[in-house]
Amino acid sequence: MQRYSGSTRCILHSKISEGEIELVYIGKSQNSKGLKKSVVSSLKEGILCFPDGKERQTFLAQKMFKEKIEALDIYWFVTMDKANNHLPEYVEGLFLQKYYDIYGELPDWNGE
Repeated sequence: MQRYSGSTRCILHSKISEGEIELVYIGKSQNSKGLKKSVVSSLKEGILCFPDGKERQTFLAQKMFKEKIEALDIYWFVTMDKANNHLPEYVEGLFLQKYYDIYGELPDWNGE
């Protein structure tokens, strides 16, 4: 099996508002389709993964203003590279399932 030459990522977004921290989005920056291709992934390729084709910076700035968010923490987990071999959809699904098992619902931004 040919290894993917780039990396794929799972993303977690947490907002800080009025001193409270809340996980608001679980996603991925790239699909596993075409993993056998020799295409190098970059963060830039994962930027346009929000609703209406908005760039991440524009989307997040609008959300921060609308929801009065003081800060955002964004965590990127490499799921597939030379050291890791997990499909991003699989890792995203694990995170979403764990969140759902605990809270009985999906994170706020995943429902949009």
